[in-house]
Amino acid sequence: MMQAPVLPFLTKELGADMATYGKLMTFFSVIQTVGGLLAGPILDAYGWRIVLLASYGSSALCYAMAASAQGMPALYASRVPTLLQHAIMATRTALTETSSEAVRAVARKAVALTRASRTARGCWGTWAWGMGWG
Repeated sequence: MMQAPVLPFLTKELGADMATYGKLMTFFSVIQTVGGLLAGPILDAYGWRIVLLASYGSSALCYAMAASAQGMPALYASRVPTLLQHAIMATRTALTETSSEAVRAVARKAVALTRASRTARGCWGTWAWGMGWG
């Protein structure tokens, strides 16, 4: 999620404290977990293209809702579309279905490294904000 480093700032700007930010992240984690459980059957039923399109669409909706949030309830509501944000699962499925055995391992490694770097950037932004650097 590209806006993870921005969420602490948005939470603070909307007048909430770190405890509220923690609750927001817990809510987001629950939504992502439920979405992850639903993504597998959806991938099986409709294919990786539909899940990838839904992921991009839900990301755009989530970012637009967060950008226009005027209060904490709206910021919480902006997390709901992330139920469908499972582009990594769809990408891995697409790689498995469309690539040869020789290329598959290298391609999946690239996807894993991309995900790891994204996670590290999100953690750094949250940590820096908590230390008062953000």
